Amino acid sequence: MVKPKHWRKWLYRRAVRLQGTPHAIARGMALGVILGCVIPPGIQIIVGIPIALLLSGNLITMMVGTLVSNPITYVPLYYFTCQVGAVFLRLCGVEAPLGDQIRGVIEQMVRLNASGVLEGMRSILECWTIGGLIVGLACCVPAYYGTYLFVIEVHKLRRFALQRRAARRRERGLEEPPAEAHPPGEPDEEAPDEQPPPPPE
Repeated sequence: MVKPKHWRKWLYRRAVRLQGTPHAIARGMALGVILGCVIPPGIQIIVGIPIALLLSGNLITMMVGTLVSNPITYVPLYYFTCQVGAVFLRLCGVEAPLGDQIRGVIEQMVRLNASGVLEGMRSILECWTIGGLIVGLACCVPAYYGTYLFVIEVHKLRRFALQRRAARRRERGLEEPPAEAHPPGEPDEEAPDEQPPPPPE
């Protein structure tokens, strides 16, 4: 079993190696969360790469953000986004009985009626897209600021670790003095004033 300490070290090392400013890294994460809620699995990264490049977002965190939709969360996440979209449409005066639409699509699939399936899927996709945008935009704000603050803290820890390591090396005398123009022990004729004073007689 992997200990939490090992996970923290792994996450810290991956965060340190990320290239880009904290804003770019956070921007990529926020974009990935939105894409994970709106775009179907399999094409999220294909759609996300040009958008991330256009918005100067980090590609790695964009890919990580899309993992908000994964085989464990597919059903509850997309069902929730469809419900949110249906509620929004009803508030706008559009009837969107999601449950009836899903049952109708299943019945048309059993009857092998392709036109009926496409018609029912069109209504479901409307709820999914609208609900996904609402949920994605609501989730991308905490994802952006959470990632930004996390990267800032990691950079602080990195600088502190480097400073502490340098201090330890100085204490142990591991830092070598700069190379001299003349071998040690030989006088420097060009700069006699810089030579140490002669020992007292």
